[in-house]
Amino acid sequence: MVANHPFSRASVGTTVAVAAVATVGAAALWLWAERVDRRASGSWLGRNASATAHTRTSTGAGTDTDTNAGPHNGTSTSSGTSPSVYANTRSAPTARSASPQHPTDASHSDAVVVLGYRNRGERANLVNRFRVRAGIRSLDTTAETSTLILCGGAVGSATPEAHLMQRYARERLGFTGTIVLDDTSRSTWQNIANAIPHLERADTIKIISNAPHGQMGREILWRQRPDLAQRLIRGAEHRFGEAPLLKVLSALRAEQSKISGAWARSSDPLTTASRQPRP
Repeated sequence: MVANHPFSRASVGTTVAVAAVATVGAAALWLWAERVDRRASGSWLGRNASATAHTRTSTGAGTDTDTNAGPHNGTSTSSGTSPSVYANTRSAPTARSASPQHPTDASHSDAVVVLGYRNRGERANLVNRFRVRAGIRSLDTTAETSTLILCGGAVGSATPEAHLMQRYARERLGFTGTIVLDDTSRSTWQNIANAIPHLERADTIKIISNAPHGQMGREILWRQRPDLAQRLIRGAEHRFGEAPLLKVLSALRAEQSKISGAWARSSDPLTTASRQPRP
């Protein structure tokens, strides 16, 4: 006969209660992060944003271009120089929904900018793999030309983030579309500045990252080139239920950055001399 332990039932009850509270808390945190992610993915869009792309380019010969190789639709900005800032730095529109319609003009050109994340080692890490996948599925296959712009210098290792992301796109995902590389930038501000020469002729522009970081990228484009920012449309980085841990961490970091002022320092053109590391 098994002896009764006086605290067994109480211990089991406490364990169940703690587990229930933890489950509810985790679910609430996840749903909050989903909301932050969804709202961020639809913020700082162009005033006439009315399209979003959710298709993947899977055919066609790909070409790779490095910003160091020379001008491409304009003059490249090196990551060591401060980009010019338009005098008009008016506030961009707040979060809004973009209609899930593709542009009806098949002759338009589409550009997707993927912001890199600090990467140690010689393989794209989890965050950069997610961003590349989100960038590829954001490409509009109905466009006459569609370009994937991968941004990121050698911040965490000797190999630029852009090269690691390109390798992942080509070798692991089998992507054969056009890729342009910015392999010198060391901050989000420089990511956008170096991508601008490749956006001049694009009719639609998407900036892809973890959604809150993508929001920062779009805010920076509004500050650097509001004329190009008018062409911003929603990308396909947000999918409900996808990468929940990344969403929670990204949302928490974004909130912490806003509270600490790091967000403002990273997106304010007046403080570019002392850039903070990318989120």
